[in-house]
Amino acid sequence: MTDFSPTTEYEFRAVVETTADVVTGETIPFSTARERFLENTLLVDGVGLSSESHYEFTVSGAVEPSTDDGASIDDDVIDGGSVTGSVAGWRDAFRFSGDLESLTVDGRARVFVGDERVDPADYGGELSTVLTVVGNGTTSRYSCTADSSITAIDGGDVTVAGDSASGTINRGVHRFRLTGDLLEFTFRDGGTQVYLDSRRLDPGDYNGAPARPPHALVFDGTDATGPSQYTVTTSGEVTPSTYRGATIEAHDTITDTTIRGEVDAGDVDAYWFDGEITDFRLAGEAAVDVEYDVR
Repeated sequence: MTDFSPTTEYEFRAVVETTADVVTGETIPFSTARERFLENTLLVDGVGLSSESHYEFTVSGAVEPSTDDGASIDDDVIDGGSVTGSVAGWRDAFRFSGDLESLTVDGRARVFVGDERVDPADYGGELSTVLTVVGNGTTSRYSCTADSSITAIDGGDVTVAGDSASGTINRGVHRFRLTGDLLEFTFRDGGTQVYLDSRRLDPGDYNGAPARPPHALVFDGTDATGPSQYTVTTSGEVTPSTYRGATIEAHDTITDTTIRGEVDAGDVDAYWFDGEITDFRLAGEAAVDVEYDVR
C-alpha cells in the first residue's frame, strides 16, 4: 500500500479496519479505504418535496457526510455518532460504520439505508435539537431552560439538572441536546454566539416567554378503537409538540400552517399553534382538546 500513508489518527484507524479487505501489495487511494471503513450509507431524500423535513439519527460508529446519489453536503450538525439536519427539495447522504441506533424525521422526507427504505418509527426516539454555545475568548456565564430534557454532549464547565443547564465558557464550544423547546437563555456575565442546530439565535428572544406558539392542539386516541385522521389549518405558526405525552410521528406533516396527520388508538398527537383555527376536519374517534395560552 505504497500510496496510502496514514498521516492522522483517523487515517491510521482506517488502515487497521480495512487491511483485511486489501490484497497484500495492493495500492488503493485513501477514499477507497475510507469507503471500506464507513461501509454503510444513509440517504435522506427530500427531492420533489416543497416543505422542509428535519431529521436526526445516531449510529454506533463513525459518520461523515457524502455525495452519494447526488446528495449535497450542507451545514448539518455532526456530533460523534449523532447527526441533525434538514432537507427541502434535495438529498443529504452520509457514510457510517456500525449500526443505525435511532432515527427521527419531522416531515415527509424518505430515508434509505443502503438500497432499503427504512421507517423511522422502527427506530424510536424523540425529535431533538442541538444547542451550541461558542466561546469568543472572553468569559461568559449562561443558563438555559427547556420544556423537556437537556443533555450535555460536549464541553467542560457545565451543569445539567433535568430541564435546565448552566455553564461558563471562554473558548471552545458547549453543546446540549434538547428533546423539547428552548424556553429561556440568559447570559449572566459576558455574551457570545449561540446556535440552535445551524441557526444563530438571539438570546433576547428566549427570555422566559414562550419560544414557540402559545396554544396547544391535542388529538387524544387513548379511548379510540382505531386510528383517526385529521387536517387542521391555523392562521398563525404551528409546530409539533410532545405536550401531554404526545409523540412526534414522521407521517404527520405540516405544510405552511396546515397539519395533516393520523393518531393511532392509544396514542396522542399534539401541536403548538398561534392565531386561530380556520379549518378543521377529523375522521375517527380521537378526542380533541384546544388549550389557549398554555405557554
